[in-house]
Amino acid sequence: MVHLALLVLITIGGGGIKSCVNVMGAYQFHPEYHKDGITKYYTYFYASINVGSLIGGIATPIALQEANFTVALIIPLVAFVIATLSFLVGGLLGRFVKAKPQGSAVLRILQVMISAIRKCSLEKNKKSHGGQYDDGFIEDVKALLRLVPLFCLIIPFVIAYVNLSTAYLTQAQKMDRRTFNFEIPPALMVNVDPIAVVVNSFIITSILYPILKKRGIVLPVLVRSFIGSILGIVSLICAIIVELQIKSNPLFT
Repeated sequence: MVHLALLVLITIGGGGIKSCVNVMGAYQFHPEYHKDGITKYYTYFYASINVGSLIGGIATPIALQEANFTVALIIPLVAFVIATLSFLVGGLLGRFVKAKPQGSAVLRILQVMISAIRKCSLEKNKKSHGGQYDDGFIEDVKALLRLVPLFCLIIPFVIAYVNLSTAYLTQAQKMDRRTFNFEIPPALMVNVDPIAVVVNSFIITSILYPILKKRGIVLPVLVRSFIGSILGIVSLICAIIVELQIKSNPLFT
C-alpha cells in the first residue's frame, strides 16, 4: 500500500507541474506584442524538456548499471530541488507575471455545455441573447468544440508515442546494438527521441521558419499538424520494418 500511495503522489505531482508550467511560461509574453515570442517559447520549451529527458536518459541508466536505484533516483531528485528553489526565488523577487485566479475554466465549460443541452443551443447562453455568459466566452467554447475532432486524431499518435518507453525497449533488447566495439544498453536507445526533437526544434525555429517568413509563407496549425502526422506515419512504418527484420533474423544472446 505504501508503494501504491507513493505512485499516486508521483502522479499528482507530475500532473500538477505539466498542467501549469507551460501555461505560466506563456503568461510571461504579451499576447499582441510578443506573438512570435510565444511561438518560439513553446518550441524551446519542448526542446528543453527533451534536453532534460536526454540527460536523464543517459545519466540514470549509467547510474543504475554502475551503482543502484537509490543513486539513479537521487539524480532527478536533485534536479527537482534546484528547479523548485529557482521557481520560488523568482516568485519572491517578483520576476514573474502572475495571472489573477479566474476560477476553473473546465467547470465553466461544463456548465455551458449542460445549459446548451437544456436550451438546445449555445447561442442562447450569450448575454446578448438573454443568457448568463459573456459572448466572448461562448465563442471560445465553440472554438474548443471545433478542435475536438483534431484532438481525437491525436489519440493514435499518443498510443504509438508511449511505445517508446515500452515496446521500443523490448525491440532494442533484440537488436544488434554493437557500434564501434561498444554495445549500447537498451535503456539508452530511447534517447533517440529527445535527440531528434532537440535537433529538429533548432532546425525548424532557426532555419525553416525564418526562411518561410521571408517568403511570406505562414503554415497554419492544421497544416503543421498534418505534416507532423505524416512524419509520424513514416516513423511507424520504419519501426514495423525493423521489427519484421528482427523476427526474420532473430539475435539470440
